[in-house]
Amino acid sequence: MGKFIIKLKDTHEETGLTSYAVARDTGLNNATVRKYTTENVLTERIYNYIKTLCDYYGVDWRDPNIIDWVSDEEADSPETKTPLAAAVS
Repeated sequence: MGKFIIKLKDTHEETGLTSYAVARDTGLNNATVRKYTTENVLTERIYNYIKTLCDYYGVDWRDPNIIDWVSDEEADSPETKTPLAAAVS
């Protein structure tokens, strides 16, 4: 089946903004913003709030440098291991 790796950390760091500022500007929960902007996150779905963050940062969520798909075998490798996103959209 596979999973998606959300890679917004570098994009966020380039802005110099805090996760609180992004949360305030987007209306998203600060904990959600912090989760996706402090590490690469492995998730089974691309949730609307991920697209909201991509829009806010001006990046295309279809860009594999931002969101990439990995096979289940790759997702289980030690190099790819990251927390699964909460199953809430």
